Amino acid sequence: MDNRKKLIIYISIVSLSLLVLVIGASYAYFSFTSTNSFGSKSISASAPDVGSVTLITGSNLMLNLTGEQMMQKGSDVYYYASSSGPTTTAGRTVIATATTSGVGTFKCNYTLEITKSATNDLYTAFQNWSNKSSGIIRLTIGTTSYDFNTANLFTNNKITKTGTLGEIKSGSPSRIAALFYIVNKKSIDQNELKNKDITLTFSATEFTCSTYEPVYKYWNSNYNSTEYVDNTTIVNGGYNYYIKAETTTGVNVVCGLFNGTEYCLKENSYEDEPIFKSYMESLGATCTVYSTYTRCETGGVYCLMYGSGGVYCGDASHKCLINPDGSRSCY
Repeated sequence: MDNRKKLIIYISIVSLSLLVLVIGASYAYFSFTSTNSFGSKSISASAPDVGSVTLITGSNLMLNLTGEQMMQKGSDVYYYASSSGPTTTAGRTVIATATTSGVGTFKCNYTLEITKSATNDLYTAFQNWSNKSSGIIRLTIGTTSYDFNTANLFTNNKITKTGTLGEIKSGSPSRIAALFYIVNKKSIDQNELKNKDITLTFSATEFTCSTYEPVYKYWNSNYNSTEYVDNTTIVNGGYNYYIKAETTTGVNVVCGLFNGTEYCLKENSYEDEPIFKSYMESLGATCTVYSTYTRCETGGVYCLMYGSGGVYCGDASHKCLINPDGSRSCY
């Protein structure tokens, strides 16, 4: 093949559709393991002030690529699916949100089925392609990745994904976020993938919740360790920002202290940006809204939320962050 000119002409449609992920499934405070088929049925509590959890459908992902987009480029180009179509900016899309009302902190286990359908199956074409390799087409849900280079990725045209959502309480939802991308390789003939398509339909088959009392561990780079520590170390050390994890679920949040009040952020929470900004301003912080993130600061401590899903808290010297895929670091 002449590497100066790629033979790829066209990839017509790659779309991920969230069609049947739950609408209105509720879980009562005392019904610890209730499971719903995610229709209109709900389970209600007998007292008006107890909490319940609802898993709500999020956005569809779409990736429709043209021949022009898949022409030879000077370098590899990553095209990411988004709710508005292809983008070259990496970012996760929230496909489901678990919310609660009333009192109580919840953890919920979920099972998603991702069902594949196609007219001219992109996955099959990729598996038969002599130039296939990992990292060219990939789906990620939460922290789990599904690479199209994997043989038998789909069982009976399905992938089953299980996971846990924690720290769900009033005013603090928890989310399932997904990322899908395809790479236009600069020096590989991808002509065999033209005119191929795939649709992935997400459905929630199980969603069980229970209340619990959160217990936290803390982490900050100033300890010169990657290990979590207890709350006493944080308080005695006078740290104003840190990552904390709930020990039962392992859910990480990044937090800052603002005039003595703790405020914590979860990854992929940018849709809560108006709430974040309003609350931080009520604590005396000065907030600035930029094109890709919002930053709030007071007393030398800041927290910020990126539209791509990352969250940070820190000061002029150090910061702690949680990335969109849930990985954490302090430096």
